[in-house]
Amino acid sequence: MTRPLAILVLAAATSANAQPECLHRWKPWELQRTGVFFSKDQSDQPVQTVHVAGEVATNLMFPSEVDPAETKLVGGDGRFEPLMVSGRSVVIVPLRDPSFDESFSLLVKLKNGTAIPFNVRAPRGHESSDGQVDVYLSQEDAPAVRHELQLVRSRVEELAAENERHVQESLSVDHALAALLARDKSELTPFTTAGHKLLQGNDVDLKVFTFRPRNRKANLGKAAVAFSVTNKDPKKPWELDEVRLVSATTGDLKAFASRASSPSIGPGKTGVVAVVMDMDAFGTGPELDHLILELWRAGPVARQAAVELVAVNDADLPVRIQSTARSP
Repeated sequence: MTRPLAILVLAAATSANAQPECLHRWKPWELQRTGVFFSKDQSDQPVQTVHVAGEVATNLMFPSEVDPAETKLVGGDGRFEPLMVSGRSVVIVPLRDPSFDESFSLLVKLKNGTAIPFNVRAPRGHESSDGQVDVYLSQEDAPAVRHELQLVRSRVEELAAENERHVQESLSVDHALAALLARDKSELTPFTTAGHKLLQGNDVDLKVFTFRPRNRKANLGKAAVAFSVTNKDPKKPWELDEVRLVSATTGDLKAFASRASSPSIGPGKTGVVAVVMDMDAFGTGPELDHLILELWRAGPVARQAAVELVAVNDADLPVRIQSTARSP
């Protein structure tokens, strides 16, 4: 049996509901614990934001007891469960995800008279929902100092990992190929377009492009797929979160290279996200696997499309789309 030389798109789906190679990025549904500082003596400090998700509880923890009678969520009637106030905590539960441009005002008053305002909204971009928000009234308190140190250490680790990823990508042939495909320069690569399929959604038009070797006799040992994204929203940009390549049978993440013509696509504009992968990702022989290529956009409802891929043993067979499945 010859080695797999191309890929066949078995099914593609748009989703109304999108793999980091080195660094984990929080998703809107992955709750995290964070902390904010509030100084009652600083009148010009910005109002802190709390990120919430539909039917998910977010707990705000304060250093002293909260006054339930004076704590209010403005404009949240019919959109949130009644505020749950007990001791030092306030729990917020939206009935559904706030829309992109919605925000609500939360005023928490402590029994010592301190009033603390918050802006409550859905996560945007690469933000995540807040599972717990620890509120500190003094940056000199030991818990606050520990929290700030933890944030600094975490940021240093993220920057070091991000820098290492950029170094490795700058030396990667696959990333260079993906960058050329994303800029519509396939003539400078060993790939040529084999076909495409249009997937229409409410806010975007997606074209899934597949590629074959330019020299049909060449065994590149690689495959390429590209998403062309046209943003139909008249006001908001379409922002790329990430691309994932996973096993259809085990869910394991697979290695790949990806590049985008732009991380943000303006209203009415079109951008391209290109992916290059080694055929070894599919396995060999009886272990041959199907893979799922997912495109994720930034925002509370993140997965934009999923494409099922399978290796093909015929080097002369163009990479083509056999069928399309539309998700609810």
